[in-house]
Amino acid sequence: MRQRPVTRAVILGSLTVLLATGCGAEPMVADPVAETGDTVPGAAAGPPSGEPSPSGEAPFVPHPERLPRDPAAAAPLAAAVLPGVADHGVGFVAVDRSVDGPSGTDTGAHTEEDGPDTHPVLTDACVWKRASIPDDVLALRTVEAERPADDPAAEGLPGGVTVTTVVTVHDEVTAADRRMAGILEEGLRCPEQRLRADEWIAGLTSVGALRPGDGALPADDLITERGDFFSEEHGGPHPYLWLVARVGPVTAALAVKGTDGSTEEELTDLAQRLMRRMITAAHTELS
Repeated sequence: MRQRPVTRAVILGSLTVLLATGCGAEPMVADPVAETGDTVPGAAAGPPSGEPSPSGEAPFVPHPERLPRDPAAAAPLAAAVLPGVADHGVGFVAVDRSVDGPSGTDTGAHTEEDGPDTHPVLTDACVWKRASIPDDVLALRTVEAERPADDPAAEGLPGGVTVTTVVTVHDEVTAADRRMAGILEEGLRCPEQRLRADEWIAGLTSVGALRPGDGALPADDLITERGDFFSEEHGGPHPYLWLVARVGPVTAALAVKGTDGSTEEELTDLAQRLMRRMITAAHTELS
C-alpha cells in the first residue's frame, strides 16, 4: 500500500507509538484496544497491506476500469459514497452554513462564499482555513447534518449532535495515501485546533491502522481522532470524534460533535454506521 517511506508518530494518552514503513521494514500497527482497553472504531490491529487477512481474504483491489481519470468520472463516485441526511437517523436535518463566515475542519462544509473549488487546510497556527483544491483531487462532496437537542423529533434521544462528512476522490491511490499520512502528522502537530471562530477542539489524540483486521471497518487505511469539543454556543467539553478512511483513491471523512447529553458511545456508534456505509459504497462503485 505504501509507495514511499513514511514515519508516523501517534500519541494516545501518555502512550507514544511509532508506525513506520521503510526500506526492508515491516509496517507496525498500533493496537489501541489492547493498550487501553477502550474500543476505538476501526483501529483494531491487522496484517500489513498486501497480506491476507486472518480469514484469508485478500485486501480490496479496485477494478482498473472503475478508477476515475477525470473530474467528470469522479463526481458520480463521490456522490454515490456520500451519505444523505436521511442516512444519519431520526431527527437529523441539513445544516445551512450560507449565513456563516468561512468554515473549517477537514470534514467541514464549505459555504457559497468559500466557493466550490476550495477545501479546508490546517495552518501552522493550528487554525482551519480554506484554500484552493489541489490538482490531485478530482472531486469533493460534503454534507452536514445535525440533530438539534430541542427538536421534538429528537425527544428521548441523548443531546444534540452535528455530523459533517466529506468524500474526496483523488487522481491516484498514492495521492490519497499521502493525505492519510498528512492527517496523522496534523493530529500530532496540533492537539488543539480552531475549527471556526466560535468552535475549537482540545486534547486531540490520533490512532492509525495501516490495515484494519477482520471485525474492523474494512478500509485500506483508517484513522480515528478523539478529543474535547468546545463552542461559544454549547460550552464544553463535549465528545468529539473524527474518522477518516481510505478505499483505493477515495478518502471518506466524518466529524461528529456532541453537546450536553451526548455520549462518546453514541457518537462512536453513529460514526461507525456512517463510515461502514461509505466504505461499502466505495467498494461497490470501484468493483
